[in-house]
Amino acid sequence: MSTADRITIREIAQQAGVSTQTVSRVINQRPDVAQDTRQRVQAVIDATGYFPNRLAQGLTRGRTRTIGVIISGLPLYGPSYTLAGLDKQAQALGFDLAITLIHQEKDIPSAVRQLRAQNVAGVLWSVNGPAGKQVDEMVDSLCSNKIPVVLLSTSQKRPLTSVIVDNFSGSRLAVEHLQSEGCRQIGVITGRMSER
Repeated sequence: MSTADRITIREIAQQAGVSTQTVSRVINQRPDVAQDTRQRVQAVIDATGYFPNRLAQGLTRGRTRTIGVIISGLPLYGPSYTLAGLDKQAQALGFDLAITLIHQEKDIPSAVRQLRAQNVAGVLWSVNGPAGKQVDEMVDSLCSNKIPVVLLSTSQKRPLTSVIVDNFSGSRLAVEHLQSEGCRQIGVITGRMSER
């Protein structure tokens, strides 16, 4: 379907016999819509294949319902598993993900510029290894533009939300379990060890 053929929120409202504000409330899953009205509007949305124009919504609100994700080390199990979990939760909350892969530190400024240009609602930054000066500068850039940032797998000395895996406690629990099963010689196979 071309852009010219796309059904509009106004047409959904006309077909459902409600206002455009009511359609907007249904799309945004607001609770202040009667259940029968919600079902009628949703039936029209489903029948027409309507989907909201996220770009237009972002222009209206100043932010999109898109969360930027900056991630490195994707071939490793941990980051790809994290990304799958982020995607599942974002979908459940009605958000899209804009995923930007960085392969080298020099890719960081470009990744941040791309996400800022998309008016993302926030940034989840998975740092594979210690956060360096360039990460600090880019986080400052995002925060100064009032874009919330959550660091995954690393922390900073300043107050900033971080989600960190407790590898020490996880390792201790794994060893205790193996010992309880009678194992006495325990080996460890790791990926690349980063400075911590």
